[in-house]
Amino acid sequence: MLHWFHSNKLSINASKTHYSVITKKRTLPVLELILDGLILQRETFVKFLGVYVDDKLTRHEHIRHCKSKLTSSLFAINMAKRCLTPQLLLTLYNSLVYPYLIHMVYYYGDLWLKSIPTRYSHCKSGQYE
Repeated sequence: MLHWFHSNKLSINASKTHYSVITKKRTLPVLELILDGLILQRETFVKFLGVYVDDKLTRHEHIRHCKSKLTSSLFAINMAKRCLTPQLLLTLYNSLVYPYLIHMVYYYGDLWLKSIPTRYSHCKSGQYE
């Protein structure tokens, strides 16, 4: 791999390079990947294009991250409601909270159907009766 980087005039910083093994198995074999004389560290999750992906392809780490960001953003908006106008509070909401919510809609798609009561399970398009 290092040869390919050098032949294409690219550089790789081995001290900042990590790897992840994506599998459904509970136990993984111990891998020792060496790049440029350094042993690469295994990561259980990585951030890829703004989405946290873990080694089991679950969404737990991404949900934890979004929950943390939304909690702190809503706390800040709640503290600012005493001294800001409603228009400024809406601007804060649109810049701090709304992007996470709309991103989660695109990311999770119709997975919310699996988590709501069974009386709505017949809905396919995301609309109620």
